[in-house]
Amino acid sequence: MGIDKKSLGFSDVANAAESAASAGKIFTDAAGNEFPATNGVPDPTELDPDTALPVKDSGIGAGIGAGLLGISIGSALGSIINSDLTGLQQGISFGLGAAGAVTGFLIGGPVGAAIGGFIGSLVVPIITALFKKTPRLDIDFDSVKTEVGRRAAEVAEFLDPEFFKDSIAQISVKRGGVGLGRGGDEGIKDIIQEKIEETIDAVQAIIFKLPSDLAKQLTEALLNTTVDIDTVVKGERLLEFDAKGKEIKKKFEAFINGELSAKFLFAIRDFFTGAFEALGVLPENAQAFVDEQFDAFKNAGSREERAQIGQEFLASFNAFVDAFNIVSGNVNDSVGRMLQKEERGYRLAA
Repeated sequence: MGIDKKSLGFSDVANAAESAASAGKIFTDAAGNEFPATNGVPDPTELDPDTALPVKDSGIGAGIGAGLLGISIGSALGSIINSDLTGLQQGISFGLGAAGAVTGFLIGGPVGAAIGGFIGSLVVPIITALFKKTPRLDIDFDSVKTEVGRRAAEVAEFLDPEFFKDSIAQISVKRGGVGLGRGGDEGIKDIIQEKIEETIDAVQAIIFKLPSDLAKQLTEALLNTTVDIDTVVKGERLLEFDAKGKEIKKKFEAFINGELSAKFLFAIRDFFTGAFEALGVLPENAQAFVDEQFDAFKNAGSREERAQIGQEFLASFNAFVDAFNIVSGNVNDSVGRMLQKEERGYRLAA
């Protein structure tokens, strides 16, 4: 049984030729074949039975359909090229696609309309992709503004929130829809200062377990330590956050929730070298240990890994302090203080 071409949406070319041969008009399909025109008026949806493409003179209906097809394909491809098109840019893209479709139809019929719509729709996405600004956030917080330039900040200066925001922290680059949801520039500075203060407090809490004279010595050394403003790790200075692209918020969360503390600890690693020496570690061994930990930090593959190494480094310092207290007979830890208090109470009662 033969296939009914009319049921598939195709015109019976042979019948069209017989009914309109007297008109003496000829049309040419997309494959270059010539046929008599149908009644002098093209069928608005006429397709070539061999190629399944609209014939060149098949009318406005086919032109509109092919043009919309071209616009749709162009717009879809454009959205892949640049997924951040605004509503206005999408509207302009569609408008240029429509203009291209009309021009293409006037020049080359339905096929020309499809090509014109396709090209027109691509114009805005391609141009926008070439010239749009990539989101970026760069925060520096390692130096202090002075009349003669900037100098490395000291640990004590990070404990003053207002001084930190006014004289240390600076958001040097912020562009293109960063959207951290942290209360703008001031909110970002606040949370960085708070995290650094928490880190300093954690170091001091360990120091305060030592005998008072040594604790006082190390506390003074800690607060007077200047931070490292030169070393670069993975494209950032130790006290810097510099990220760009679509995942800035995710990177910032990883930075705030662990990596910042680790970066600060290693920015003051000179303090820890001196502290280990004060706890009885040989100078060369103290330096070697700190260098080993810092090398592991620098070679870590992610912000999360660097955060973990920072936690382990602080835990090692705490372990050295506990060992020192045991060896030296100092019981100035939480358990020791409780025992001393009970002993004093017992003696007073006696």
